[in-house]
Amino acid sequence: MTTTSLAKENTDRAEASRIMGLWRRLPVLLRAVVAGLFVFMVLQTGNTMIFLANMSTTPDIPWMVPVGLAYLWAAFQFFNGRWGPKSTAIARRESMRARRLGRREWVAALGAVFPVMIFFITVTMISYRLVTVPSEELPMPELPWWSTYSALLMISIVAGVSEEAGFRGYMQAPLEKRYDPFVAIVVASAFFWVAHLNHANGVPRLGALFIMGASLGLLAWCARSILPAIIAHAAADTILFMGSVSSLGPDYIWEPVPLKESGIDGFFWIVVAIVLTSGIVSAVMLRRLAKITHSAMTT
Repeated sequence: MTTTSLAKENTDRAEASRIMGLWRRLPVLLRAVVAGLFVFMVLQTGNTMIFLANMSTTPDIPWMVPVGLAYLWAAFQFFNGRWGPKSTAIARRESMRARRLGRREWVAALGAVFPVMIFFITVTMISYRLVTVPSEELPMPELPWWSTYSALLMISIVAGVSEEAGFRGYMQAPLEKRYDPFVAIVVASAFFWVAHLNHANGVPRLGALFIMGASLGLLAWCARSILPAIIAHAAADTILFMGSVSSLGPDYIWEPVPLKESGIDGFFWIVVAIVLTSGIVSAVMLRRLAKITHSAMTT
């Protein structure tokens, strides 16, 4: 290495160190919000571009799935501390909080995933009865069934990974350390809702989105990992998206009539009962998960 190139490398390192020093001087709240939104947007936007390119070129061939999964994997690995500057690897891994769970932890986590998922799905169903939610169609042309379901599955996976990495990982994890889990979950859930304001139904779904974000935030905190939350989020979106498109259930599930038009009916009370039951079961299973996780991390 020549003297000139060595001097340039030292200058670059000094500049990077200065920028990182300025970054660390910012309040934790600001750093967490900015970092979380950045990670979310990188993971989400890259796959959105792949999706739009597929739809505008060869929509009958869902090549978005392998290409999108490869992009998602590579970006996730980077934000989880792989590759890139070694000086930030530990910080990236801690912020992502994609800790691998042991067998006993996974059993407890999966036991919590199902009731948590049922809880916020049924909360969404109730919210659609309480307020008028504008319908919103995905930007997809007429597609054969294999492309339609491939696209919806990919959208669900991307939403689960990008939103959990950004909001329950990079945003919530640092706030838990600086403040406490309650503050961290509230802040992350609020910005989770803000991120959906680009949808026509974003504002009417404030309550449902906030509760969904809080449920996933609590799941991530109890597991000390975003991995179970990714599963719950992606699975819930898959059920909601594919169910809506295929209309496998009755119309009152996928096209609910607001209560102000229909009045309170029997199905509404059934959903309320499911919300209450799944909420209680979720609380029990999350408490069990938190105990098992704490035990595993302290032994």
